[in-house]
Amino acid sequence: MVDKSNIYGYVGASPTQSNSANTGIFEVNDVTDLLNSNQYKLQVLDVSYLVIAGGGSGIADYGGGGGAGGYRNSYASETSGGNSSTETPLVINKGSNYTVTVGAGGSSSSGNDSVFATITSDGGGRGGTVGANGYNGG
Repeated sequence: MVDKSNIYGYVGASPTQSNSANTGIFEVNDVTDLLNSNQYKLQVLDVSYLVIAGGGSGIADYGGGGGAGGYRNSYASETSGGNSSTETPLVINKGSNYTVTVGAGGSSSSGNDSVFATITSDGGGRGGTVGANGYNGG
């Protein structure tokens, strides 16, 4: 790598890199070359999340209503669904793609799951028929 110790006002040692750490100022081509040779440490983020699934609907003829959608949370200030413990924040890599699905509420059916990366909240249960209870939620 070319010594860049005085480029862009940067004064000091040249950038250094390994598969565990990178320091200094790198040009885009340097980063691409280092990524291709598995020598650039990818940055990760701890992401707090709240993932709520769609609720289930009631069904005609006055049956029981549908259950609520699942609730998963990693904020330290509150519990997750079902009064379970707060979950651990999700570690994600910068520049990576992650699945995000917003679960719709049910229409005479169960609600749909909501997904964020590896976190899934179950959709709510559908309503019951005449004189029957609705199904459990997520």
